[in-house]
Amino acid sequence: MKPNFKYIVICILVSLSIVFLVQLFWLKGLYTSIQVETEKNIFDCLNIANSHELEFRMDSLESSSDKDKLNGEISITQSIGNNDSKEADTSESKKMVKSKRIVQHGDTIKDSKEEVGDEEFSLAQFEKLGVMIRETMHQTVDSIAPIRLDTLHAALSTALKAREIKSDIYKIEVVDFSKDSVIQSLDITEIKNDSFVFNYTFDSNNQLGYRVHFEALTKTILSQMLGILSTTALIVLILAFAFWYLIRTILQQKTLDEMKDDFTNNMTHELKTPIAVAYAATDALLNFGQGDNKERREKYLSINKEQLEKLSSLVEQILSMSVERRLKLILKKEDLRLKYMFEILIEQHRMKSERKIIFNLNIQPDDLTICADKAHLNNALSNLIDNAVKYSKDKTIIDITAYIDNRYFIIKVKDNGIGIASDKQKFVFEKFYRVPQGNKHNAKGYGIGLFYVKTIVEKHGGIINVASAIGKGSEFTIKIPVE
Repeated sequence: MKPNFKYIVICILVSLSIVFLVQLFWLKGLYTSIQVETEKNIFDCLNIANSHELEFRMDSLESSSDKDKLNGEISITQSIGNNDSKEADTSESKKMVKSKRIVQHGDTIKDSKEEVGDEEFSLAQFEKLGVMIRETMHQTVDSIAPIRLDTLHAALSTALKAREIKSDIYKIEVVDFSKDSVIQSLDITEIKNDSFVFNYTFDSNNQLGYRVHFEALTKTILSQMLGILSTTALIVLILAFAFWYLIRTILQQKTLDEMKDDFTNNMTHELKTPIAVAYAATDALLNFGQGDNKERREKYLSINKEQLEKLSSLVEQILSMSVERRLKLILKKEDLRLKYMFEILIEQHRMKSERKIIFNLNIQPDDLTICADKAHLNNALSNLIDNAVKYSKDKTIIDITAYIDNRYFIIKVKDNGIGIASDKQKFVFEKFYRVPQGNKHNAKGYGIGLFYVKTIVEKHGGIINVASAIGKGSEFTIKIPVE
């Protein structure tokens, strides 16, 4: 891999990592923001539930038979203005709001407000006044009737559901925060380890309030973030897949380019050899009087013929691969006796080879016939036998087997050669690929033979695979449908 390409890959990886980290940081900020907003909503829900529980107790007291306990008046006076000067306290522009919650025997409970002054209150001042009124009413009603935690729980559950806060309530307690002591308690369900505690003060003077144990807010927050999380995950996956596919394609192209270079170098060398030999023989005949000697003339002409045949074969292989890549291959099928075809191939390879080859031919049944393209199937099987010879040891043993199994023609070519490493076997049928053997180049080839075999087998609707082990040889198996 070139250094520039490595740097580009590293830069892309770093960029993707930075984008991913920024996205995580942004999601964390969003999570925190939603958490704060959810806690604010819980506070509002507790406000609503507290008011509902307080009104429920007051309504219960109105209908109570013991009316004498209810006689009285709740009065809150709140001054709004500048408290830093005495002059401001006595000013005519000072505004007063007097709120009364009147409870009298036989009368209906009602609220009345009296406003003093001409200027309007701000929203914050009204909210502060409302909190003071509610706290004062709490103090008065709490002295008459205890807090109804079951009513508070029902009101709080309704408020949470209305705001789509999916968090179960485990326990509600009335707590004296000044002493950190529990006054009342309502157990709803067993408290789990992931509980979330929320404190709410309803009486700031006496430091009294509710302590509510909730289920962790994670589920609620994540449900609100589901859309953005799904979109983010999808974008990250698309980017990762696009990057992986891009790098994979570039590496494949680079590998193919290297194999083409190897093919070109090998083929150039192979083309030069027959040309050089034929040239030398022809030159000897023309310039050195070797043509006068009949025996030498025939010998040199035979050499020329052999080298030209070899050269023609090389050119045909190149053209064949080029044509098959661009045009649709049309098969001319006919019935072929496999035993007869293999006997001819075996005799040809015995004659070509300079070493002794032992062929073990086993065709079952003896007259096994296959419907296939004669020229292409013959070339494919010849390639398998040629590879078995080239990559075998000094004592070459080749086993050829053919039979029918489950409506498939099975053809196997096995040798006792050097074998193929397991991690290289998946590449042997690729165009231009040659199994690397270090600096050894004992066996000549161009990496197109097995690719051609696979192409022809697949055109017949079949498949081919290889089983091999280093030092133990290889076995190629072809399966072609009977029909």
